[in-house]
Amino acid sequence: MDKRQLLDMITPDMKLTKELFMKIYGYSIYDSSYKETALRKLESVGVSKARVYYKQFTTEYENHVQEETKRAAAWYIDTLHRKR
Repeated sequence: MDKRQLLDMITPDMKLTKELFMKIYGYSIYDSSYKETALRKLESVGVSKARVYYKQFTTEYENHVQEETKRAAAWYIDTLHRKR
């Protein structure tokens, strides 16, 4: 599914999932205007808390990525110290 198709599937009766917000987040990485476009579309079909839901998702996701990065860095440092 491309980013245009994702926008086209946004309807008033759609189920809001983490997958939806993950896709919006992903497309926004390389198209900085996409997040705003998608959130406006969600709001236009009656999802008044679209921005709140998106913020909740991105905060949770970015915290998870940060924790994974810390674990990888700790493993890498440990590996370097064992090689000495």
